Amino acid sequence: ERGGGGVRAPASTYRLQLTAERGFDHVRRLVPYLDALGVEAVYLAPIFTARAGSEHGYDVVDVGAVSPALGGDAGLLALSAALRERGMGLVVDFVPNHMAACLENPWWRDVLAHGRASEHAATFDIDWDPPWPSDTGRLLLATLGDRYGAVLERGELALAWSEAREALVVRYWEHELPLDPATIVPVLVDVLAALAVLDAVCARWNGAPGAPGSFDRLDGLLRAQVYRLSYWQTAEHEINYRRFFNISDLVGLRQEVAAVRERTHARLLELVRDGVVTGLRLDHVDGLVNPRAYLAWLDARLRGLGVAEPWVVVEKILAADEQLPADWPVAGTTGYDLLNAVNRAMVDPDGLDRLDALYRRFTGRRASWDAIARRRKRDVMDTLFQADLRTLEWDLAALARDDRHGCDVAADLLRRALEEVTAALDVYRTYVEDEPPAGDDLTRIERAVAAARERAPGLGDAPFDVVERALRLDVGEPGAARAFVHRWQQLCAPVMAKGVEDTSLYVYNRLLSLNTVGGDPDRGALSVRDLHRFNEARRRASPTGMSTSDTHDAKRGEDARARLNVLTAMPSAWGEHLTRWSSLNAAHRALVDDEPAPSANDEVLVYQTLLGVWPVGRAPAEAVADVRERVAAYVLKALREAKERTSWHDRHEGYEKAVLAFVEGVLADPGEAFVRELADFAAVLGRFGAYNSLAALALKLASPGVADVYQGGELWAHHLVDPDNRRDVDFDARREALAALAAVPPGDAPRVAAELLAAWEDGRVKLWVTQRGLRDRRARRRLYLEGDYRPMKPSAGARGRVIAFAREHRGDWLVGVAALRAGVWAAEGDGAPTGRAWASEEVTLPAGAPRRWRDVLTDRTITAETASDGSLALRLDGVLAALPVALLAPAEARP
Repeated sequence: ERGGGGVRAPASTYRLQLTAERGFDHVRRLVPYLDALGVEAVYLAPIFTARAGSEHGYDVVDVGAVSPALGGDAGLLALSAALRERGMGLVVDFVPNHMAACLENPWWRDVLAHGRASEHAATFDIDWDPPWPSDTGRLLLATLGDRYGAVLERGELALAWSEAREALVVRYWEHELPLDPATIVPVLVDVLAALAVLDAVCARWNGAPGAPGSFDRLDGLLRAQVYRLSYWQTAEHEINYRRFFNISDLVGLRQEVAAVRERTHARLLELVRDGVVTGLRLDHVDGLVNPRAYLAWLDARLRGLGVAEPWVVVEKILAADEQLPADWPVAGTTGYDLLNAVNRAMVDPDGLDRLDALYRRFTGRRASWDAIARRRKRDVMDTLFQADLRTLEWDLAALARDDRHGCDVAADLLRRALEEVTAALDVYRTYVEDEPPAGDDLTRIERAVAAARERAPGLGDAPFDVVERALRLDVGEPGAARAFVHRWQQLCAPVMAKGVEDTSLYVYNRLLSLNTVGGDPDRGALSVRDLHRFNEARRRASPTGMSTSDTHDAKRGEDARARLNVLTAMPSAWGEHLTRWSSLNAAHRALVDDEPAPSANDEVLVYQTLLGVWPVGRAPAEAVADVRERVAAYVLKALREAKERTSWHDRHEGYEKAVLAFVEGVLADPGEAFVRELADFAAVLGRFGAYNSLAALALKLASPGVADVYQGGELWAHHLVDPDNRRDVDFDARREALAALAAVPPGDAPRVAAELLAAWEDGRVKLWVTQRGLRDRRARRRLYLEGDYRPMKPSAGARGRVIAFAREHRGDWLVGVAALRAGVWAAEGDGAPTGRAWASEEVTLPAGAPRRWRDVLTDRTITAETASDGSLALRLDGVLAALPVALLAPAEARP
């Protein structure tokens, strides 16, 4: 099926992070294990050469070379060969939006040396004619640790000869900045007069600290360069190249330029042509001027290589009511939409309302999620993206000057109106190209403008009128209007990412499990009916899109989320623990600036974080040792991301130290009441969280899409946000556990499955379900990737507590069944949603479905019963006899 360049939709993927210590050889050694697990394609972090020491690979410096640190071409080809031997594919994460803006990048270095004359001047998204004329033809390089003059006169900038580059450079600590050849003639005159004393010549140019006038020559040389060196914080106010978010050492690429596309994709396309790469994940396509045009070009290039059906997924965060543009030629997204839908299905709606009341009472906070998100988006525009917004303000004012209805609207009012509209936009961005917006884009813009008018009536109508018309391409010269809208759209996505993902999700701490990338905590629980509708829509729109439950960008591990969701089924218990723990730990709180440290909101963050990651089943001292440093590091990051009493740019050491002392204090004695109670409550949540986890896993496996497993996630994943989720995975333990489970005879499977569920703490039950589900996916890939989707109706007593659906493709069938919201079972029987807990409840099979089934997870045979209306129904006490989930295949079609 691979044909041509070898790209096809895999039945499943397994994501692996890469570092110099865990490169291609490491992955190659994992191939037999991943094959035994049932994985069809290995899915790698970026493989091209990144900055030295990169921990993630997204800071690429050479898109034409496979990373030597990871193993280079030889290592990659050996890995590819090992995968091919087992019929497995290789999906790679590719970064079309940006590269590292550093001296290791030869293209960037060439631009620094030659400016507009560089052959790579058009590669990067640089504004060579910024609104401020002082930098016309120059590049603002905000890399200095202090103001330019202070750095210069301390002698930290020095003219030097680089042995490595065999050239004159300006040395700033370990960095060697190139010089424009046309500017070094005065230096060369001195050198020619004293070739034997080059160092002495450089010393004369470099000046002497304490004698400001001695730096005049070096200052003149630096001012003659293409780049203007400046204090790093200058980038908050002025910048004339597009960055990845607000990271000045990641520079945007101009994929709208044909030559740039060809140059940046040449090696990647060779790897696809040669069958080494069999699938692509594209990072941050929302950063591009025109994602659709870029994706259409890439699709055409892949098909030109002989790839009949390219499998390409995009990192695109969809709002709850948003669909991937229908004209994007991709398989789908990376699957955050499924992650959030399944996560919300595990939330009890009534319990969430009670948690909301508890949270507001404990913290005293009343602001809605929408208000928080809107405010934080404005905040990041006023700080992190002030330079970008300032440029848009100038561009908008220039458009307005040529418009009779906008010429007398002050630029400041236009900026404030544009900021309000951007904050009100409820999606990451719109996709206006060369024609005025229509359809969903127009609706989103109109809705954002209307909301902004309502929220900022003091600005008056005129500024909003200009902004709305500008976004409709109805103000100013058409080319300038399009450029303005394109640049605005490219800013909207970073504003959403930094304002919501990296700020608001750390502020609104009601229920941390709902604080996910692409999530909307205020949308709360998802009904079974709506989950069916979601799956049906996904089946129609992107049946081979990625289905994920955890990623390297997730705010916390999938099983930590599943555990915390149980709080919605136990709001009273949570409220009692929260009140008691706050009292028990009062001695560990401090006063900083006359306010408690931690704040009540941050205290909620600490307790829920501990509950989510607590290693249930371990001795208290051992558990504390496992989580103490991890939780402290996470809490510090969360405080800075929230930007309330401290931040990355304006650190409040007093508050940070007080909160970290609180974390240390509450965990100091494993024998204290708090730690004992924390462990006990985590064990209760952990058990029902495990049932939730299995339900989410079964839904990922059975639903339309390509099931993805994040590294190590076949056992419990209770990690936190990066870097915690990038820790080494113990694959030796996983190999050993998998080998033991794979050796279980079919006749023993029902008993072993039940025993694994009873011993849920060790995570082997998740490994069991993962392996059996993935292997069935691989054996019946066409059913999983092409099969239809048919919701199944449960009996009255099971409604809202179970989800069941069938998939069918050319006579092959699958039935997926999962118990939902496991915590609601806590008061019933032994609390497990298995066997007798279902009494006489049942689910009705679709017409034409088989009568006899085999559970892929337990090897049990289940026979449907005939109802009075002639339909077939499956009794849930039989289907869910051993596990709270089931994946049923026709009994007569055993693979």
